[in-house]
Amino acid sequence: MRDGVVLLADRVYAHGREAAPVVLMRSPYGRGALFGLIARLFAERGLQVVVQSCRGTFDSGGSLDPMRQEQADGLDTVDWIRSQPWFPGRLYTYGVSYLGFAQWAIAKPAGEKIDGMALNVTLSNFRDETLAFGGSTLEGSLAWMSMMQLPKKRGLSGILQVLSSSRRAAQLSLIHNHLPLKDLDQLATGERVSWWQDWVGHDDPEDPWWSAVDHSATVADVMVPTTMIGGWRDIFLPHQIRDFEAMQAAGRDVWLTVGPWVHATQAGWQRGSSRR
Repeated sequence: MRDGVVLLADRVYAHGREAAPVVLMRSPYGRGALFGLIARLFAERGLQVVVQSCRGTFDSGGSLDPMRQEQADGLDTVDWIRSQPWFPGRLYTYGVSYLGFAQWAIAKPAGEKIDGMALNVTLSNFRDETLAFGGSTLEGSLAWMSMMQLPKKRGLSGILQVLSSSRRAAQLSLIHNHLPLKDLDQLATGERVSWWQDWVGHDDPEDPWWSAVDHSATVADVMVPTTMIGGWRDIFLPHQIRDFEAMQAAGRDVWLTVGPWVHATQAGWQRGSSRR
């Protein structure tokens, strides 16, 4: 990266397809398990895939500061891919949830360096993930913070195993009504989390602090073909529809598929979602 921090990535491709178009996935959840499987499925279909661990996650260097570092790191990664001898001239981005936001962070500034995006159950303004509909989206934010503080080397499968336990869900539900919110990181994880303190310390949606993670103003300016998937019960659907409408109104090539899913149906991260 531009500041010298090294981020780890896996490059996946099929034999004989070393110069195929590239799909970039930037993930804070590791490069194996679910995302390794997705990479292999893309490779099976004749594409190259670069799966990168975001800053401060799964042995990538630096410290995690969710959402606020994805634009600079994403743009540096795009430039790095395009400079490689195996880059054939076409680059696409793909991802769900956080991986989708990582795409929005670079969509406008990357310009013609990207040829298309696939955005699933995600949104362009991270503020709306933590502050929405007149309050704090406490249940989802607290669960995500707790998940990201689990030991990084357990892998996504280990994270899923912990989060899917009824005991863990019960532990988190017990502290949902605790005040002040700044204590919830300590109660949930046993330690202070700097970025949780930032989130709850900026509880005004109009606080300029959130502007660094709000890319909604540039959604209509994104020129590349874009496909979206959302769920009628997905927590981000209202925001994703707004992103779709902004691109559609600007005459962009954009498609949205919405089905009878919750957020975790597509991502596979939430207890019981596969049975709905």
